[in-house]
Amino acid sequence: MSTAASRASLRPVVESTPTTAATLLQRAREQELAGSLADAITGYEAAIAEAEMSGEARPRSEAQRRLAVVRHRRGERDAAVALCQQSLVVATDVGDTVLAGEALNTLAMAREEIQAAL
Repeated sequence: MSTAASRASLRPVVESTPTTAATLLQRAREQELAGSLADAITGYEAAIAEAEMSGEARPRSEAQRRLAVVRHRRGERDAAVALCQQSLVVATDVGDTVLAGEALNTLAMAREEIQAAL
């Protein structure tokens, strides 16, 4: 065995697991449940970006909606409404009525709270 081959065989094997939008979404959800809203926001934004690049509509729609909820909790109501609308469009485009319904429900709650504040 050559020296280079010998060194290569001694290197630790590192398995590379691709980071999918669904994985990023799950991690962000865990951060949100742990109360780390700033980390959850970063995670949801990463999930959205990954979903946009990979063409994964369902994780994108869910991440947008969940990010809307976090933004709403932080008092960023306009951002929450915009994210809900984006989530609804994505869910409708792929024909996912459950995600569309969740987006509509979240959107209605955000708008109702905005109206109550006026």
